[in-house]
Amino acid sequence: MDKKVISKLLQRQFYPILKAQGFIKKGDVFRQVEGEVIRIVDIQHSIKRHCFQVNLGIHLIPLGEYVMRCTGNALDIEKMRDFDCAWRSSILPYLINDHDNDWSYTTNEQDANEMVQFLVSEWNRQSQNFFNQLAHWPEDFLKKAHQACINPLHPAHMCTLCYVAGAAGDLQLVKTLAEIALDAVPERATSLKERLASFIQDPNSAIPQIIDE
Repeated sequence: MDKKVISKLLQRQFYPILKAQGFIKKGDVFRQVEGEVIRIVDIQHSIKRHCFQVNLGIHLIPLGEYVMRCTGNALDIEKMRDFDCAWRSSILPYLINDHDNDWSYTTNEQDANEMVQFLVSEWNRQSQNFFNQLAHWPEDFLKKAHQACINPLHPAHMCTLCYVAGAAGDLQLVKTLAEIALDAVPERATSLKERLASFIQDPNSAIPQIIDE
């Protein structure tokens, strides 16, 4: 099977579900904005590898553009993809292992149809596990930040949560997250180390400053 066949199956069986849940389609990307929270469903095809991915993203409008850090630029929501989001995940087929996110185009129409049906059956469970964790601003995001103080995440993710705490106005939380993360930063990650150190010295620097164009 090829992209054309798979796309038709997705359009017939999967896309109506997304639209019914409030996602707006543009190209192969579905976007939903609820308050300050942006949700992305990004269908990405790889013709060379004969597969596609269903990638998910969550982003906060108060963070603005995010490329490893808050850049200060405003968001262009209608152009956002999953890789523009601060939090990302994928819908998994569980065919090879519990982390491979490639959905094969398959070799015949019956298998292709069954594959899309399985995607549909998995959608609510997997997507809700991801989207529901960060559904409401600021409470869900601050909850994640406080949990990270107890069970620390990768320092880069902790840095993201520093910006979350800054956007929510909790400067003590900014400092706590940065102090915990700084001890775990790899020696070569100098820019991340410097950023976390700056948050400790001045937690106000973690408050995103969005420049409106």
